[in-house]
Amino acid sequence: MPRPLLAVGDERTVLSIVLDARRQGRAVVVPPGPHTGDRFDELPQGHLVAFTSGSTGGNRGVLRTHDSWTASLDPLTELMGLLPSDRICVLGSVRATMGMYGAVHAIHALGDVILADESREQATVAHAVPAAAWDLLTDPPAGLRLIVVAGDRVPTALVERADACGVRMLEYYGATELSFVAYRLPGEPSGLLPFPGVRIRIDDGVIWARSDYLAKGYVGTQDGPGRWCDGWATVQDRGSWVDGRLHVDGRGDAGVTVAGHTVHLDDVEAYLSERMRAASAAACVNAAELAVTSVPHQHLGAILVGVLTGPPFDPGVMRRIARGLPGPARPRRWIWVATLPRTAAGKVDRPALRLLVQDAQAGASR
Repeated sequence: MPRPLLAVGDERTVLSIVLDARRQGRAVVVPPGPHTGDRFDELPQGHLVAFTSGSTGGNRGVLRTHDSWTASLDPLTELMGLLPSDRICVLGSVRATMGMYGAVHAIHALGDVILADESREQATVAHAVPAAAWDLLTDPPAGLRLIVVAGDRVPTALVERADACGVRMLEYYGATELSFVAYRLPGEPSGLLPFPGVRIRIDDGVIWARSDYLAKGYVGTQDGPGRWCDGWATVQDRGSWVDGRLHVDGRGDAGVTVAGHTVHLDDVEAYLSERMRAASAAACVNAAELAVTSVPHQHLGAILVGVLTGPPFDPGVMRRIARGLPGPARPRRWIWVATLPRTAAGKVDRPALRLLVQDAQAGASR
């Protein structure tokens, strides 16, 4: 059995190797670093190993067939309403699964792609995580008309900013292990519809998906949130059906126990972010981004710490904003940083965020 191809080099080279492997039916590994792919000596032909850099742990190799990606290319093109004149920009590294898929899709649909390290002036469509979409919309290309956003919770303020710029936003929910699960078109009500070809069920509050787009599982020794059973798969995200639309409530493993109560960090972040928008409009705050993490506490088990970017302001404002949360879900401390740590896929890197807060507290106590 031939050894798998190793997709290393600059962004264009990595993409070219993956496309060649797909055309030839070869196995290929897309490592996030120069040595990550060394341990994959034997893989079945026609397969790809991509790495997830999720918000709750390190890189995990995820095995999928080339066909599992190919199957979703045309449905996505139809949802996007692409025009022959469009130029697609991918605002993330092709070493991350979302960036690689976006680039493969652009080549499939239009024959070319603008990568993250290339000029975006001609871009009319972009694939981005919310953080990158924020940056793009601060000075959007003149012809930008659509952003496809995934990989993290999409704040209402981001949708409003896109509307103000005359840019439509297609939101989808998925994961490296699942690929596409559900989507929301511009102007639709809150909640998501199943992506074409996907069946969704909710078991005990956990979202499961069944489709031709699923990965096969993990390779290597590191465990992850993915579970596969009888043709269904989950990454243990919580969700519910409301008026026939899927509402994703966040990852179960983003929960923290505070004084005996389970607090979900993404829910706290969503609540605070929404109320920060109003405070910002009233000129009470000027923070650009917010994240929440936890630190150990002798009596409560853990407490929450809010992390903000931008120039510091009176933390009393944030304490007032947080009053609507249950007591265990209110951050007890607030710190300011230059930037939030992020994974290669653009999500908040929660382990790195915890370390950053711990280092800041240790420095303050010295």
